[in-house]
Amino acid sequence: MKRRLLALGAIACAIGAVLLFAGSVIAGPGEPPANVAAPPIPTLSDQERANAASLATSALEGLIHSNRFAVRDVGVWHTHGLHKLGAVFVVTAHQAVPFRATWQTIDYDRSEKSSPPYKDDHVQLTVSHVQEWLILVDLKRQKVVQVAPSGIAVEETNVAGNARRRNVGYGD
Repeated sequence: MKRRLLALGAIACAIGAVLLFAGSVIAGPGEPPANVAAPPIPTLSDQERANAASLATSALEGLIHSNRFAVRDVGVWHTHGLHKLGAVFVVTAHQAVPFRATWQTIDYDRSEKSSPPYKDDHVQLTVSHVQEWLILVDLKRQKVVQVAPSGIAVEETNVAGNARRRNVGYGD
């Protein structure tokens, strides 16, 4: 009888251990339990949105020497840890334009250990078939940090004259 009780106790412990292990595998390492709410995605206030829009459109007008575009989408630019950095804009031109410019861009620190988690950079390109731009505005610095031609039809030529079709944006 005593052996049966010990055997049942051992089996119960083994089942408990298996269930505990299975629960940690299903939840994944470092993931919060299902009943803990994830932190909310940051949002832009109306004032932040207006200030960032003014900076973004002014920077694009200066770069392409035209105001023939429309802001198609606005979102919040944040780190993987949901710390708000600024605003991201998708801007669409009324017609495709070719031009040569020095584009503001960033070198993003994927570890996000630096503050801000990027370094300012630039790239000189000649582009054609541009109908869309991706613009990043750092709200803390009140500065446009990236203006990048975007879209599948964009063709770019770097300063060495090497042409390539690009279908992804710069940055992260």
